[in-house]
Amino acid sequence: MLRSISAILVLLLLYFSYQLFRDDPLLPEAQQWLEVTSQQPDLDNNAIIYLLGLNQTGANYADALQRYQQALQEKTYQSSPIYYPGLPGLKTLDLATLDCQLAMPDCQQLMLTLRSETEEAIKQYQASLDAFYQLANFSNFANLDTFISEPEIEELNRLYRLAAYEIYYLITDNKLDKAASKLAALLKIERSLMHNSAEMILHVLPIVHTESLYQPLIVKLHQAGFTEWAVFDTALAPLSNTERLMNVVWQYEFANQVNAIQNALQAQNNNNLSYKPNMTVNVLAKYYQPYMLSEDIAPMTLLAAIEKSEEQIKAFNEKAKLASQQWRHMLYNYRNIVGSLLAYTATARFIEILTPKLEMDLRLNLLHAMVHTASAADLNTEQYRNPYTGAPPYQTDGKLCHKLEQEICVPWPHGQQ
Repeated sequence: MLRSISAILVLLLLYFSYQLFRDDPLLPEAQQWLEVTSQQPDLDNNAIIYLLGLNQTGANYADALQRYQQALQEKTYQSSPIYYPGLPGLKTLDLATLDCQLAMPDCQQLMLTLRSETEEAIKQYQASLDAFYQLANFSNFANLDTFISEPEIEELNRLYRLAAYEIYYLITDNKLDKAASKLAALLKIERSLMHNSAEMILHVLPIVHTESLYQPLIVKLHQAGFTEWAVFDTALAPLSNTERLMNVVWQYEFANQVNAIQNALQAQNNNNLSYKPNMTVNVLAKYYQPYMLSEDIAPMTLLAAIEKSEEQIKAFNEKAKLASQQWRHMLYNYRNIVGSLLAYTATARFIEILTPKLEMDLRLNLLHAMVHTASAADLNTEQYRNPYTGAPPYQTDGKLCHKLEQEICVPWPHGQQ
């Protein structure tokens, strides 16, 4: 009897010793994301390389490519990224119109009052704007290494605003075809940069600009009597799932955090009793998994999927709070104390922008209805149904609207049905 108990105790000791030292296999999705993000991008006529080379005299692709490849060779996880576009002067440009909301009447009045100053700024960056429009002809928007290249939000935002203001003055001067061509190109560029991008900023800016820049410009163009709206067929088309979702952003965030943790621990002699690389990666993968929605998801199921995703993320964050309670953390994560602590504390908290993206899609839907409908009686409510709720658009106070979390409206100049 004693021998049997001793044998059982020895076996249990061996089992727990094995558990303490062994690592888990990588989760299949973690393995897949690391493989996807480690692939080398196509650098031939790459739109992001082109943006890296943008300057006040145009764009220098060869120089940008050389700088990127050199930064790639010298890459460490303490390196500062190369920012694009390369127009640092835009951040210090002192121009009151750059801070006003184009949709507001007082802003449009300011645009007229400060026209000479604004056009002088446009002239100063005309070569940059002309080069920027060339992005509409690119087809390769492959992601670069997001650790060594990064969009500069203020520079990009001001570049888009200068382009929008140039279009505003073209409409004011009744140069409608030229204005429409530039506006359609600008929308195409912004959507192309957003499509499958690994950069959060390139998903946020189109949401902001569709309401603050493109809607007022399209409305002004419509009020000016423009009729050749086929030029906007691509720009105002419904978002694809690749544009709606942000799976690539989360994959790159995941991969960057994995690499940062592994590099931080590389110089330290962490034994495999307290740090298991695969278990650590798996914790991070479980955090990012709820953010990843199926590429084939039906629009009508997106709202429910977003709600479920938010619940799962909240549950993970509640569990992560244990990392601040040392004894509980050590008890629950005894096999990977250091790794799990790093993983739980490294996970960033992101603002949910999928719903604002869907609202951007609804705004494009309504703008398409506004410009392609000749009269209230011609409004095809079936064609312009809300793809996320199934509800038709409705009219209120001279506007055509959809409702998601908030009301999305565009001016409706065609009267009541």
